[in-house]
Amino acid sequence: MRLQSSPPTFPRAAAALAVLALSAPPVHAQAQTVRHCPPPGPMYPLPVDLASDAAIQAANATFADLAAQAARDPSNTTFGVLGTPDTFWSVNVFSTRDASLGKFHYAPPGGGGDETTADVDDDSLWRIASVSKLVTVYTLLAKVGPAVWDQPITNYVPELAAAAGNETADEPSWRDVTLGSLANHLSGIARDYSLGDISTTPGLNASQFGLPDIPDSQIPSCGGITNGACDRETAMELLIERHKVQPVYKSPIYSNVAFQLLAYALEAMTGESIEDSFQSALAEPLGLNRTFFHTPTDDPNIVYPDTITTVLYWGLELGDASPAGGIYSSLGDLTTLGRSILNSTILPPRTTRQWLHPDAQTSDPYLAVGKPWEIYNVDLSSSTPNSSTTPSSTTTRTIHLFTKAGDLSVYSAQLLLDPAHGLGAVVLAAGSSASLTTRALASALASTFIAAGDAAAASEARARLAGRFVAPPGADARNSSLVLEVDAADAEPGPGGAPRQPGPGLAVASLVADGVDVLAAYGAALLAGQMPRVRAYPARPGEQGYRGGAGGGGGGGKMTFRLAFDVPTAAEEARTPRLFVDRCGYFGSGVDAAVYGGVAVDEMEVYLDGEGRAEGVEVLALGVRLVREED
Repeated sequence: MRLQSSPPTFPRAAAALAVLALSAPPVHAQAQTVRHCPPPGPMYPLPVDLASDAAIQAANATFADLAAQAARDPSNTTFGVLGTPDTFWSVNVFSTRDASLGKFHYAPPGGGGDETTADVDDDSLWRIASVSKLVTVYTLLAKVGPAVWDQPITNYVPELAAAAGNETADEPSWRDVTLGSLANHLSGIARDYSLGDISTTPGLNASQFGLPDIPDSQIPSCGGITNGACDRETAMELLIERHKVQPVYKSPIYSNVAFQLLAYALEAMTGESIEDSFQSALAEPLGLNRTFFHTPTDDPNIVYPDTITTVLYWGLELGDASPAGGIYSSLGDLTTLGRSILNSTILPPRTTRQWLHPDAQTSDPYLAVGKPWEIYNVDLSSSTPNSSTTPSSTTTRTIHLFTKAGDLSVYSAQLLLDPAHGLGAVVLAAGSSASLTTRALASALASTFIAAGDAAAASEARARLAGRFVAPPGADARNSSLVLEVDAADAEPGPGGAPRQPGPGLAVASLVADGVDVLAAYGAALLAGQMPRVRAYPARPGEQGYRGGAGGGGGGGKMTFRLAFDVPTAAEEARTPRLFVDRCGYFGSGVDAAVYGGVAVDEMEVYLDGEGRAEGVEVLALGVRLVREED
């Protein structure tokens, strides 16, 4: 039950402080460092108008200059080597609200074969290789939802059900392999049943690797580069003969055939082909008309680089393996797919949130996996030095960058989603350096636009949310106010001379409840007289926005924030990494830890006017709604 909005009394404010004491960490007199620990994800509400933000425009100009450098000499740019002169590429940066924040196409002069389009554009067709896996998982989620992830594959693929129970110790335990483990590379099954086999790969000779000759009966008859796609019966026979890599759910190991099995499972559930499911679940609702599971014929707008291997790979038909790596698509269609994920256009928001989470960590501490995401943990931690008036400040912060990459010889593709900033990008390349080019361009995009997204969100929060809020005229509340700031690097001391310093999120610079300086009282009672640094972070960024909702429209409404009380920490403690010393307590000890009368002490609501600007603020446990004090 929510408290009614009413003026707080001193006992009420004091009681709230007493409750905060229950979760307060210890403080030492020699404290010199403030550590900010924001939650993963956005520090501010998603901006409404990224396209006109100065930081985004600067990032776009930086990338435009990079594109110009690459056109002159891709081996010598400010971001290093971007590839070779014969490589085509297309890039688009988008947001939840903008179909394009920056778009770049490059076609090398005379670099295409006779079949290639004269001008690369949004509709040009590329092979997207393993980005196909993302299309397959998205189709499955759109058709049947995530409830099937724990179902065993043997429920849907009779060939594997027949093999179950007769496996040797070297073979997968098929009843234990779930649809979810196939989608997130935790199934432990083989990578492929035939593709990549040295015995059928052009240009490879077994003897050069010290491998013995093998009988013809041991050489796969299909599924390679030159011997045609396997039919289902042969594919399953070859797969069942393969040893498992490791037990299911041990650790992530990349598998292509896993997504062929997922497609079979979806077909068994729906009674229709994976292509038909894609058409009804995604293509028709989103207006996609440049995505194909099989090689398009006589299309005038394809990207066909002039390399010796293009003839092998443009028309390479993967058959039933297309859901793993055989799809063709365009920059425009992949942009639409990416935006639809960020906006939950097709999936319920709950399903999107569940999907955009890591499932397992790889041996690389910065790389996790999802379904079928390759998730990069981007470290955005920062620090400011000690000064004569303020302790040093450190911010421990990471965001997840959800990506899916794919490579098939001279074709390479990558889709990137940054939910924390509402941003995404598509990178496509074709040519002798396609893989290097997509990864170099994606790295340049991430380093340029993630920082710009942070700056844009902070700028809009400063314009829309920052300010002084006071008790409304005529209210009984006596001397109640709250000041919200978005810290800048040159932040001045706050009200009353309290030192302010840069930091993440909305800074609660001052909070007075019925004459009680809440922050000073908290510091005096619990922190040996030191001022806490209080930050407000959006609690429901996917549900609430400046325009009354994540998708915009309407204006007004409210935003819910949670307050984090960042406490000064002894400098030597902050410098000494100790595994079980909780230096970032947002997850375990901070949020919702202090409750007063059934209301969280750290819950704050910001009320918006019709233009999406804060007109009122309420810290619910204090029980008074404050209004903006206009200049």
